[in-house]
Amino acid sequence: MNDDTRELIGAGLRSVANSFPVFATLAQGWSEYENHLFKTRVEEFFTEVQVRLESLEAMDTARLERIVSVEAQSALLEEAIAAASREPDRNKRRSFSDYYVAGITGEISKDSDVLRSLLQTLEALTPTDLRVLKHFRAEGFSTGDRLTGTTNPMLSSAPILTADAAQQPEALASLKLSIRKLESRGLIEEAARTKGGLLVTDGSGSPLDKFRHKFWELTFTGRQLLSFISTDH
Repeated sequence: MNDDTRELIGAGLRSVANSFPVFATLAQGWSEYENHLFKTRVEEFFTEVQVRLESLEAMDTARLERIVSVEAQSALLEEAIAAASREPDRNKRRSFSDYYVAGITGEISKDSDVLRSLLQTLEALTPTDLRVLKHFRAEGFSTGDRLTGTTNPMLSSAPILTADAAQQPEALASLKLSIRKLESRGLIEEAARTKGGLLVTDGSGSPLDKFRHKFWELTFTGRQLLSFISTDH
């Protein structure tokens, strides 16, 4: 977002606030964004980049050559900063500095199209989507009963178990939406259930029971994205 766009938004909000005082807080919030938030998030981005680089082992000649050879370095930096500056969730903002460091050190790919696609995918995912994706990190797969915390309904205290069959679709909606987004972005794919332990089922055929039978595996792209997101956020 350029300065002209920010000024247009600010002027529009001030105009609305003049007619409808209830919007004054929103106009003030935008002013604070103009004057402070963007600068703060950019500074935060570079602080995180420095931390990540310092955590890496000393870079040998081969790694330095990979850094130099990565295409479109300036575009990579510009797009990563722009994405971080738009993201309100601090933990997810840190993922963009993870992405940038992995990109410039050649840890993901040297292909600029692949790098751009991964950044666009990361930006499209919500913090909830990323939390669901991280369930796949350890073993490369996950199941419906694991994702809902109902591997054994008789022993589980998962909140969704208190919902009756009519309430379960609403209770599952957020999780199902995340799964669909991860599938549509090519990060996971549904497969026949071959792992994940014995499925303890209540045999009711309810929406929850059906979801618990599902099985998904990470794709290559899913592994790429998870490879650069730190485990601590």
